[in-house]
Amino acid sequence: MINQKGFTLLETILVLTIATIVIPITFNQYAAAAERQELNGFTARLQDLIHYAQMSAVSEEKYAVVYFNNDFHRVDVLLDSNVIKSLEASSHIQFEKGTHSLTITLSPKGTIVDRAGSLYVKTEHFTKKVIFLLGQGRFYVETL
Repeated sequence: MINQKGFTLLETILVLTIATIVIPITFNQYAAAAERQELNGFTARLQDLIHYAQMSAVSEEKYAVVYFNNDFHRVDVLLDSNVIKSLEASSHIQFEKGTHSLTITLSPKGTIVDRAGSLYVKTEHFTKKVIFLLGQGRFYVETL
């Protein structure tokens, strides 16, 4: 019997065909997971920023404004018309008003002044809804 080393052309073509099918599927799943993780991380930092704005309003006994800015891809906290803190967003993240505008005003007690409502934080494939409740300035983030 002859000792053969190597692979036949048919075996090589079969392996390459399987690889060309599997690799794009894996890459697409990775891209979607990265986009979802980016949105999750941003909304977690956004929650911290809104809490910071509430604490600043209470400690300074002034009105604070949280402004969602699509043009500069960031969220600003303003106290006396001065930006005291900003949160940068990637260019993939967009803000869209729902039942609330893209400006949230907080009273010196830390409560939401205008009204209850929601706004959306979106990427190309995923959306999160930020819901502001009346009363004690509570809010939460919901995945859609």
